Amino acid sequence: MAVATGKIDGLVSIVGIFIGVVAYNISFTILNNHVDIYKYLYSGNMGFITLPELMDIKPGIVILGITLFALGFFWFGEFMEKKMNK
Repeated sequence: MAVATGKIDGLVSIVGIFIGVVAYNISFTILNNHVDIYKYLYSGNMGFITLPELMDIKPGIVILGITLFALGFFWFGEFMEKKMNK
């Protein structure tokens, strides 16, 4: 609807979607030449698996990492908000 009415944000969204589709297609083709990607695409159910089990690290380290990541983004948001609202 936004593109049909001539809004720039709608056009940017459509262009972004198009770029994402093309980038996925190119990266999938390149990756498939080096790795048998269909082995992963059509693999079976892994059951219930958590991020610490998948990465083979302690759950506390994963929680700490996610918390630090979130705090960093909150800090970055505050920083950008102050910078933009001068």
